[in-house]
Amino acid sequence: MNRQRLTLFAAILISFVAGGLAGGAVAFWKIGLESGEALVLATLANSGNEAYVRYRYGSYGVAKAALLRHAELVERSGAGARVLGNGGAALELGLTYGRLAEAAQRAGLTEESSKYMRLACEAFERRGQPVGDSQVRASVAKLDIASEPHTA
Repeated sequence: MNRQRLTLFAAILISFVAGGLAGGAVAFWKIGLESGEALVLATLANSGNEAYVRYRYGSYGVAKAALLRHAELVERSGAGARVLGNGGAALELGLTYGRLAEAAQRAGLTEESSKYMRLACEAFERRGQPVGDSQVRASVAKLDIASEPHTA
């Protein structure tokens, strides 16, 4: 009788420990995954902010370098698509390349402007929104105006 109780107690203890370990592993994996996604989102937001400030206030060379770094970050290893979704990443790329096209246009670099505008239109097409140059320029202009600090 004591041997049966001891065996039952050992089985319950082993089940409890195994369940705790399995549950802990699942919880750790889930929290780690969400923390990783939060880190990617924070990195993308910081990169986008830095690229925008350099596009808005920097020379063409400075803006180009920052915007291309941001585009690479969005595209690299699907980080942008994983966190923003495919549509969100395509939108971010479309706006980034649209800003590159605008910066090149302001610098008088027509060929580069055309190249980046083509990339912007392709990004919007991947999102399921075929657009033309004028629509990309209008979207970039509206967002840039909305991003300006307003004084009351």
